[in-house]
Amino acid sequence: MVYQGGIETYPLSFLSLRCGLIASSNATAGTVGVGFKVNWFVIDYALSPNSAIQQFHQISFSYNFRH
Repeated sequence: MVYQGGIETYPLSFLSLRCGLIASSNATAGTVGVGFKVNWFVIDYALSPNSAIQQFHQISFSYNFRH
């Protein structure tokens, strides 16, 4: 079983900062992320720099068609 949790804050209207934790019976690792919102377009990026759990980089692009 794998547990995941995190927290997100919005220091500016266009910026979100995230940190989280992934825990399993084998290892525990931290994750960090950042998001940018410009008009109706959003870019999110996350990474896990810890080698205890497989390292990853994730990026997503979103667009809200309903303004």
